Amino acid sequence: MRASGLRRCARVVGGVLLAGALSGCRPPPHPPTPCSLRAPGGDEAAAATQRIPAAVWLDLLVPDNRDASDPLAAMHTCTGAALTVDSLGRDARVMPAGDAPALRITAVDDARALLWAPLRDYDDGDALGPVALLRRHAPEDGGAHLELLALGALRAPSRASLRLERLADGAEVVVAEGERCAGEERCVREIQLLPRAGERLIDAPLRSVAEDGPARLAVALAAGLGDSGGVRTAALERTLRGGPDGLMIVEVLRVQRCAGSEGEGCADEATLRRERPLSFDGERLHAPPSLWPPPGWEGGEA
Repeated sequence: MRASGLRRCARVVGGVLLAGALSGCRPPPHPPTPCSLRAPGGDEAAAATQRIPAAVWLDLLVPDNRDASDPLAAMHTCTGAALTVDSLGRDARVMPAGDAPALRITAVDDARALLWAPLRDYDDGDALGPVALLRRHAPEDGGAHLELLALGALRAPSRASLRLERLADGAEVVVAEGERCAGEERCVREIQLLPRAGERLIDAPLRSVAEDGPARLAVALAAGLGDSGGVRTAALERTLRGGPDGLMIVEVLRVQRCAGSEGEGCADEATLRRERPLSFDGERLHAPPSLWPPPGWEGGEA
């Protein structure tokens, strides 16, 4: 399907009607009508998002993508607000023109779903593409259709799984977790957080203490220091835990002292656990300080 077809106020593609909020139609009423996919006469097409062609999804999320040299630069929300995508990097491989992305669709609840359409691959094992939060409406709820609630750009491990979590302050956050593999033997498991700010899913920084850092966390970290008494090793494990108290980063740090440089004769020196509740102020994610790096280690991350 050519993008020029989306400039009409309504278009039927494979039995699915693309409604007027897509592009080029009369100005939306106030408040704006969300982007939607409608299936007149039944909810079969709207209910089974996997049965809607990938090219149709891409045209909904990124209008005019077929004619753009950089489809991600053309992304905007349903009300016309531009979405800024950070530097893509020189190692990005762009999806060939005309190819449909490999969609990732994850159910959030009975009515909502997350959709990720990677358009670029990176040498470090990342993928980048539009990500959307969608809601399905039943026929009795204004006609069967899919509503686009929020849109953003997600760069995450190409094998990441997606889920939606809620913070204690009520904010919603897309969590992308998976292994990023730069080579066959080098894989790192990471968590990327993408909070929702109205109709946008934003790449917000994570503030810990007084410094901003990326809202991307390694699940496991390790380091070692040698001294006259042998070797000290530190290992950190992270998990994300949701519940009535919201979403939090749970860290467990284990420090050992080993008599030899090869890891023999080790004894536990300390085991620490910390819960780091997450909050969102509309621009930044916030969390208490991390256990990493442990005292005496330089560098580290939030």
